[in-house]
This record gives sequence, structure tokens and C-alpha cells, in this order.
Amino acid sequence: MDTPVTAIIMAPRLGTGGALDLFLQGAAHVVQRCAEASMPVVLVAPAGVAQSWDKAKAPEGVHVASLAPCTEEELAAATIRAGVQVSAKASGWMFIPADLVMLRISTLHSLCAALQEHLIVHATHDNQPRLPMGFGAELFSELIHMDSNRALLRLLNRYPTHAVEVDDPGVRMHQWLSALPASIGDVGDGAPRARRLTRP
Repeated sequence: MDTPVTAIIMAPRLGTGGALDLFLQGAAHVVQRCAEASMPVVLVAPAGVAQSWDKAKAPEGVHVASLAPCTEEELAAATIRAGVQVSAKASGWMFIPADLVMLRISTLHSLCAALQEHLIVHATHDNQPRLPMGFGAELFSELIHMDSNRALLRLLNRYPTHAVEVDDPGVRMHQWLSALPASIGDVGDGAPRARRLTRP
């Protein structure tokens, strides 16, 4: 039986000291939000950050996946790929940067509900495309073969995406929008797009 939509939390590139401490605090907050939304969590982070997470006595029940060395142009795709690989039985995945610390539980609920009808969903606030972004389980084979952010862009351009307007200013905190094509907010005539793919 498939598990609920799984949150894949992306760790930014970090050194040590204050930046790492702030990340650990912020990530713990995002993890708590996901737990309150009844979502399993995969934290994808470089080995050193993952070790710091364990030492910090962070929230339990988090699967920590190591992020292989990658460039900035590969980071998002590599994070999603690693998270999907360790949660293959999920009914979908929600890609969430660790610094979305003001993210509301209602936003997660709305996005997870939208994944019941759409292959790819993303949050919008004031009609501006934002993260989190969700992927349906039918995209499993494509997600685990992404090798760059460019491949993620191709995926987003290939399949219809569904914008979910949320009353959540917290989604505006993250400025990483390079993986979102300009047309991502376009949903055609607004009619529901049922998922038509079958999972391998």
C-alpha cells in the first residue's frame, strides 16, 4: 500500500557555524509542520549536514538521505531524485526548501489534495509561482532519472502543472524560482486535469 505524500526537504549549501545552526533550527520547524500535516519526511543533505542533524537531536521520524556531490545547477534535481529513491512507495512527493520556516499546514493540505487530481502542483501567492511543488507518483521513473535542473525544467514543460493559490505569505520567503518556467502558472481553461499516466 502506498504511503501518504512524502515531503522532500532540501538543504541549502552550508558551511559550519551560524549558518548551519540556523539551518538546523529552520529545518526542524519545517519538519514539524510536515509531521503535523501527517506527511512522512525525507531530509536530503550533504553528509556533513546530515551528521549535524543527527547530533542536534532533531525531530524523530525523519529519513535522512545523503546528497551526492553536485553543482548548483544540479542541486534541486539531485535532491528530488535522492528523496524519491528512498520513498518509492509514496503516493506523491512535495519538494520543500528547508528555509520555508513560515510555511502553513493548510498550504501542505491544499497541495496534497491537489495531487489527487493533477500530476504536478505548486503553490502560488498573489498569483506569483512559489514553492512547495508536488509531483504525482506516476512520475516516479522520470524523477529518479533527472540529472540536472534543466531536466527538471523539461519535466515541468512536458506535463501540465496546476497552480494552487494559498493564503500563506510564508511561501514568499524562498526566492529559488530558477526551476519554474515562466508559464508554470498557466492552467489553460482551469478545468481539472486528471492524471493519465500509469506508474511503472
